[in-house]
Amino acid sequence: MKKKLLLPALCGMAGAAIGIGLNSIGVFYRPIAESLQASQGAVSTLGMLYCLSMAVVTIFATGIVSVNNIRRMLICGLLLSVAGILTMAMAQKLMHLYAGALLFGFGASTYSSSIINMLIANNYHERIGFITGLTFSLSGIAGALCAPFFTWIISTASWRAAFLVMAVMVAILLLPSLFVDFEIAERKKEKAGQFNYFSLAFILALLVMALLQSLAGIPQHFVNFSVTRGLNESTGTLMMSACMAGNIGFKLLTGVIKDRIGTIKALILTALINLSAIVAIMVFTNAFVLIIAAFLYGSLYSLTSVLGPLLARDNFGEENYRLTLPAVSFAGNLTNAFAISLVGYSYDFTGSYDLALIIALAFNLTAILCAWGSHKMTKASR
Repeated sequence: MKKKLLLPALCGMAGAAIGIGLNSIGVFYRPIAESLQASQGAVSTLGMLYCLSMAVVTIFATGIVSVNNIRRMLICGLLLSVAGILTMAMAQKLMHLYAGALLFGFGASTYSSSIINMLIANNYHERIGFITGLTFSLSGIAGALCAPFFTWIISTASWRAAFLVMAVMVAILLLPSLFVDFEIAERKKEKAGQFNYFSLAFILALLVMALLQSLAGIPQHFVNFSVTRGLNESTGTLMMSACMAGNIGFKLLTGVIKDRIGTIKALILTALINLSAIVAIMVFTNAFVLIIAAFLYGSLYSLTSVLGPLLARDNFGEENYRLTLPAVSFAGNLTNAFAISLVGYSYDFTGSYDLALIIALAFNLTAILCAWGSHKMTKASR
């Protein structure tokens, strides 16, 4: 019975950490900014602090997690997450919100994408791409459903009430993980001394995740973006939902494609789809076209959650996965943390999101080159 809960538990962890904790928080920025009379950049620092605290603590969590302590870690993560969200719900000042976001991030580190990828690698041995895509697709489902749901609660009640509902949803999603007997391989300490973290191939792999993950800050501003284009907030909410729908579809699709044509080809193909979405968002102002572009932009999440980590696994070997995964994930979460806030500040300073989109375009192209370079170097060294 406990093993039957394995996939639902992993999906619930992804839904809580990414679908709710990261992909839905953007709908809160504008109402909080208006309520507390703060700037978009200052409020979007919430997302930065969440990602930053999760990224830093995940490094330690990934290193110490074992069969004996995984359940205790998840219980602590659940309690910290709920406490953090409740702190944000009761906040009267920005500092209270920041404290709550940090607590939420600390808790989410115990069920973050790094932990989930590690558990997938330890508990599944076939069709890894499909299982990874299926697991992380729930984060897209959670984001697609929760963004409009939270928006409705905010409009009918308040953003504080929406945070209270968020706390309950996170607790429900994490509940199955408390009843699973996860398999976790013993860490081989001797491998740490053999792996070269400073090789050019590994640095390029870090850059791939750092560059791609930084693009995840843009969808959180779709609501305000739609207003700047002369559209209403509901269009922005639909863009967020469409982006999360793309998140679901592309994670499932790229997982299967990866198993068929390999990680590097699947990554480049998906990155080019994301690039076309960025161009469409920059060029068009029609609501329908922007919603379609937002759907295509959802391909980004299959790059950061599925293909990016699997690239490290393919390039540097399964035996080094527990060593490379935390570093690669940390690089991505770190840039994502700052990107969320910087996108907001770019709007505050320039009055539009054009600069952020131009940078996103450049980062996408650079990530493709880095991924290809890392793959070629590791392939040549074998």
